[in-house]
Amino acid sequence: MHPDFDHIVEELYGLPPAEFTSKRDAYASQARRSGEQGLAASIKSLKRPTTSAWLANRLVRERRQKVVSLIELGAALRQAQASLAGGELRRLSQQRRQVVSDLAKAARQLAIDLGQQVSAATDAELETTLEVALADPSAGDTLLSGRLTAALKPSVLGSLDVTREGAPPGRVGGDTTSDTRRRHRGGALGGEPQDSPPSRRHLEAAERTEREAADAASAAKAEVDEHARREGTALNEQQRLRQAVHEAAVQLEALRALEAEAAREMREARRDRAAAEGAAKAAEQRLTRARRALGRSGD
Repeated sequence: MHPDFDHIVEELYGLPPAEFTSKRDAYASQARRSGEQGLAASIKSLKRPTTSAWLANRLVRERRQKVVSLIELGAALRQAQASLAGGELRRLSQQRRQVVSDLAKAARQLAIDLGQQVSAATDAELETTLEVALADPSAGDTLLSGRLTAALKPSVLGSLDVTREGAPPGRVGGDTTSDTRRRHRGGALGGEPQDSPPSRRHLEAAERTEREAADAASAAKAEVDEHARREGTALNEQQRLRQAVHEAAVQLEALRALEAEAAREMREARRDRAAAEGAAKAAEQRLTRARRALGRSGD
């Protein structure tokens, strides 16, 4: 009896990306052989996760309570911002940086333990995913599903790339609708005015846009640096192999010359051997005649 769909999804999104496709296709083939064409199609439609999404999924599986703490910290930050608690907001902001850094470090160690290399671009995508999950309740739920296929991005909140079965029931860090409503009306709590001054709303929107742009620029620069490093490594390898090919060609030419010389030496030796054999045969014949002549003279 094969596993059910939810079990398959849970297993696949915990695998390293390199193992995902072959395992997914094996499950799909197994379902087709069992006559369950719908299940096979559902399995086959599952997307392979990026490295950063896989790392986030591993964090949820291996360090779930820490991920939950990250999302709860986001809820506390939103409440502090809504109540204009400046001191608390600064304290929580410092804690936010530490928590994100610690989780990213833990993810890198998990990758190392599993023999997976983590590039600078992957590291940046993972940190962005953690920041987005902290900042947005629905993104936090998506992260906790442990079934990401791609990094969470600030610019696409509300249309995140996960499986349809990705988000589990329940909420961490408050009700999505009420949180969203509080954000839209400027975070008012406890009977404070529900409408923020336009200048404040514009400032918050501008600051949010700046943060998103900075995150995107940082991730893009990290990706450019990673590709540049790969390009440099590939160029060095190409030059090394080109030199090796040249040296091998020179050596091959020298060996061919030696082979030709050995062939000429063999032909000459064969010719000289044949001549020596002829001379030896003639000498033997002369010796035989001489012995016969001596025998006749002695009679």
